Amino acid sequence: MTKDILDFLNPIINTVSEKIKQHYLFIIIILVIVVLILTNYIFALKKEIASLSQELFQELSPEIIKPEDFEAGKVGEIMVKDEKTGQETSLVSPIMPLVISNTVGTIIEVKTDKIIVRGQGTNFADGIPRTLTVSFTNETVTFDKTSTFRRTGKAGLKLLKPGMFILIGSSENIRGKTEFKAKTIKIL
Repeated sequence: MTKDILDFLNPIINTVSEKIKQHYLFIIIILVIVVLILTNYIFALKKEIASLSQELFQELSPEIIKPEDFEAGKVGEIMVKDEKTGQETSLVSPIMPLVISNTVGTIIEVKTDKIIVRGQGTNFADGIPRTLTVSFTNETVTFDKTSTFRRTGKAGLKLLKPGMFILIGSSENIRGKTEFKAKTIKIL
């Protein structure tokens, strides 16, 4: 029985073998083309994945804080002279720490990339209210009164209107500064 099957299959195998031999070059060319297309597709896919992972990394990576971001500004500073050394330093107390990262104020004007705020002076050693220029970045998050709705980046400016009382948070030291970047804005 197996001999019958082999006898039956033998001419078919020989015919297929002859056809492959006749079209050997054509089959090789087709296989090379398929391999090149697949390789190109894989490299394009790999490049797309690398690009997407780079974008995701940039979105998720925290803002880089530089040492100069923690230097206090000079506006409204009260200097205290050390009796022993004679060196003048900024006044530091429990109500006026060396590093301040938030303040409050009333919005005067909303611009395309910043807001002008009448600050209450909580970020100045002398406590005098001043006009603050608060810049928005792509990372600035703006919250409504209930903190249930938020906008990121300059889109948060759409939530703000002159006359609103807000809490401003920053990732830099805003002590003695009238211009700084906002990390968070909370409508109060």
